[in-house]
Amino acid sequence: MQEAGVENYGTRDLRRVPDRRVFTLETVLKGITHSRRRHHRRADESPHAQRDWYHPRLFVLVVGIMLMSIADAFFTLKLLSAGAIETNPVMDYFLRISVPAFITAKMVLTGGSIILMTALSSYLFLDRFLIGKLITISFIGYIVLISYELLLLSL
Repeated sequence: MQEAGVENYGTRDLRRVPDRRVFTLETVLKGITHSRRRHHRRADESPHAQRDWYHPRLFVLVVGIMLMSIADAFFTLKLLSAGAIETNPVMDYFLRISVPAFITAKMVLTGGSIILMTALSSYLFLDRFLIGKLITISFIGYIVLISYELLLLSL
């Protein structure tokens, strides 16, 4: 039985034609500058459905978090050389391996977390908190942490 609106092409496979789409840097740039899905496609879609457009404020927060993460690594190393101890057990583990391992782990863990949170920014965490708001909270947390480290360095 054939469904209404579905044509029967027999054994002919239409997907054997090579895909004409090419993934290039231009594709990425056009996707960033001319993203199409800023709003929901259907009226019954969840308000937290995934879109391919992110608010410019999110970009500022993400770049700020990465810059503060770099500053945090630098200040942590300065404080450790002055006699402080690392209280984060994960970062302490990498510090015991080597300073390059510490810096690499810090950048990979922070960057990976930010990428994941940005991709999921329109979703709810624990059906309660918008993940995009968690990015803002992380940004504020880094401001507090950097301020505290600067205070310790000035003593």
